[in-house]
Amino acid sequence: DRLWETSEALHSWLNHTHQMPAELARTPDASSLSGEEYLGPYTSKEELLEPLLAIHASLVACGDDVAAGPVSDLIRQVACFGLAMTALDIRQESTRHSDAMHTIAEYLGLGPYSEWPEEQKVKFLEGELASRRPLIPQEIMAEVRRPYGGSQHQRILSAEVHEVLATFAAIAELPLDSLGSYVISMAQSASDVLCVRLLQKEFGVQAPMLRVAPLFETLDDLQNAPAALRTLLESRPYREQHLVGGVQ
Repeated sequence: DRLWETSEALHSWLNHTHQMPAELARTPDASSLSGEEYLGPYTSKEELLEPLLAIHASLVACGDDVAAGPVSDLIRQVACFGLAMTALDIRQESTRHSDAMHTIAEYLGLGPYSEWPEEQKVKFLEGELASRRPLIPQEIMAEVRRPYGGSQHQRILSAEVHEVLATFAAIAELPLDSLGSYVISMAQSASDVLCVRLLQKEFGVQAPMLRVAPLFETLDDLQNAPAALRTLLESRPYREQHLVGGVQ
């Protein structure tokens, strides 16, 4: 049952439906297809390895040669590659995150985020990273989780902003070991990194979240990179919450 449910869940994501089949929409206390306790799809290689190792041990105990062949090979493949085969990097251009935060700030009546000076952006983002309350209102969250253009409701988000925020919603639902880094193209400043960290926090990406890799690509941005990184490392919320073992 769990292998079928995992297959259906992956099929749903690959086809961008973001809709679970009816069998997967059951509550955790419902029964599985075979009448047993519903456990849902596998979400980590450790979960999948547990029954595979039990199968292997049972076959070995029975003297079945299959244990030394296909089952052993499958165990090695799962141990090496997990459920995702390889980690996928997420990449987006820096101004797309700024536009998304601008839309959120404007909706909340906080002002035009994209027009703020860098110092004001950093202060705002640090405050939100340290805050225990959510920043993004439920109206925007609900719109993000609907397919764009698929509703007659008044839209708050542009197609571009919806795409950016829906990406963070998808990241939050995927196992972190299936993802690598969040790469920011054309990064310019510390606020670009803090903005991505805040959006991960808002959508509930599990700790330690995706590491953020800013790409300083123009000559001016490369020359400003040391100051941007210094600002990041001097940021208390960033240091305390978003550096893992001294590594960002």
